[in-house]
Amino acid sequence: MSINLRSLLEQRLFPSRKWRDYILEEEKIRLQNRLQRPDVVQRIEEKVSEFTLTRKKKYENFILINKVTLLNIADTRGLVRQILIMSQSNQFKVRIAVDGKDVIYEDFDTLAVRSPYTDVYDAFQDAETNEYVFVTGQIGFREKCTIELYGNNIRINFAEVVYNVVKRERKLLK
Repeated sequence: MSINLRSLLEQRLFPSRKWRDYILEEEKIRLQNRLQRPDVVQRIEEKVSEFTLTRKKKYENFILINKVTLLNIADTRGLVRQILIMSQSNQFKVRIAVDGKDVIYEDFDTLAVRSPYTDVYDAFQDAETNEYVFVTGQIGFREKCTIELYGNNIRINFAEVVYNVVKRERKLLK
């Protein structure tokens, strides 16, 4: 005869289901109230802006001949908040290298096939505009980050990289 440890613990800790549900509901409300306080979010944003600079690189309507470097930063810490690439063609390859290692180095078709199975990026064809779209973000780096596109005579309608870099390294380490 096997013993269900979870049900045994629940019976021991919460003798009645009503009591357990009440405790869980109270905890849920407490956490929701704590997370929804606007002053907490504002203080976090102020702290982040105190130590980082937000930068944006934007590219519009250009022909990708062989390789284009969208971002190449070194000797700093940071966070790539968002990468957005929109093109009329799916014949391009995306390379994102962080601290000397490739995080993503795939062609659009491979990214689109894998996209439904990951929450790291989205790659799809927009039904309304018929554009091929690649979106990713929240990529942290300690020393350097490189974002490159590879292709052969294709038009990139729009590409944008939004990132933060640390502006006061010394205060963060102390």
